[in-house]
Amino acid sequence: AFQSACPTMWKGMRTTATNSLITINNGAEVRNMQDGIIVSNNLGKIKVEGSKFFDNYISIQLSNITSNFGSALTGSYIIGNQFKTQPLTTSLLDPYTTQTRGEHGIKITNCPNITIGGNSNEKNNFENLYNGIYIKQNLSSNVISNINTSYNTFKNIKEGSTLWGQSSPWQNPFNLDYRGCAIFGLNENLSHNITLRHT
Repeated sequence: AFQSACPTMWKGMRTTATNSLITINNGAEVRNMQDGIIVSNNLGKIKVEGSKFFDNYISIQLSNITSNFGSALTGSYIIGNQFKTQPLTTSLLDPYTTQTRGEHGIKITNCPNITIGGNSNEKNNFENLYNGIYIKQNLSSNVISNINTSYNTFKNIKEGSTLWGQSSPWQNPFNLDYRGCAIFGLNENLSHNITLRHT
């Protein structure tokens, strides 16, 4: 297990170069992290399979990745993992001791081609979190986004303030509160098209 050795949350791992690779597999645990794994700006790859992400504030963050992400062919994938705040844990470690569950399982920012999970044998499980998968895009209109979250499962994702929130006028987002959403998507550029596929 890769976890905190003191009563505060730790920073986890970050790829820092194009040839960086983080591999987590075979039931390994990443625990008590403020940011478990961060991949940004096309720097490096991650292979995360069959592992446990327990009691983290944010388990995995992907940002500004313009290449395809999510299969053995792309060299980066997140398949067959557990993202969970454990039921017997009453709060996260400092500085989030007032929280009863993790914030995001996976956070995706400005990544146009992402696949989380794979087929029915490669699904990730998200449990007892405020939000399973958080997606935020502010990309230009000439970029086409395809986000695939198929075959993942979600359980006990809750504690948002409202179900739909703001609904008028219609141009505004229905809901800016991601808590309680299994998958939350926010597109900040109205001329940019995003396809979100979940089977």
